[in-house]
Amino acid sequence: MALVAAAGDAELVRVEGDFEWGEVRTVAPGALPDSDVVVEMAGARAGESEGLCVRWLDRGPDAGSAGRRPLMIAPSGERLWRRRPLPAGQTCFDLPGPSRPGAVVVGPHSPRRSELVERASSVGVELDVAERLSVSVLERASSVALLSDTEAVMSPWAFCALAARRLLLAPAHEIGFGLRHGIDHLQFNDPDELASLLRIAQVGHHLFEPLRARGLRAAERRRTATALGTLVSDLEIEGRFG
Repeated sequence: MALVAAAGDAELVRVEGDFEWGEVRTVAPGALPDSDVVVEMAGARAGESEGLCVRWLDRGPDAGSAGRRPLMIAPSGERLWRRRPLPAGQTCFDLPGPSRPGAVVVGPHSPRRSELVERASSVGVELDVAERLSVSVLERASSVALLSDTEAVMSPWAFCALAARRLLLAPAHEIGFGLRHGIDHLQFNDPDELASLLRIAQVGHHLFEPLRARGLRAAERRRTATALGTLVSDLEIEGRFG
């Protein structure tokens, strides 16, 4: 199997090696993988390949996604083969804990993101910003507020933050991929609520250690190696592979 991912995303989802279900290597976009299954992650595209193509998206598929007739995995949308968040790679699990309290909001520039930053600043919380989640973002934060394209669905990158033992904060949503508010992450309904939660996390960092530990346990079920093993099993059951 070949896992195709852009450089920043590859750091978050990377997996290499031999497993019970087969061998996998992570390659750059445009590569020509000689693999039975090619998994294109978060919008990355491989070159021409004879392998079965699976597109694992970080948002719902658009109208032009048909192309090579891949199997579609996404957090939401129509015509999907599976509805799943993105998995978390070993690099996320190996990150050391943050050296000091720090918070970041991750999401495209928007009035909504700006309002969150302004409200946090009003209560004395300096909220860093990032367009996309990355290892470098996780390294500088102890708390991560992840925004998603649609308020109904949690960000598909959530398990990468949990694997790194960061406090995950997310807008209230309908689809949370098995995560539970107050157990393994925190939800907020408006900028004021996020600002209050971040203020508590800033002055009482240790209070959220049990929640971080439960978040890490939830992320274990979404390890890239485990997720790809499940994918292979599903393909075999359906007679698409093996």
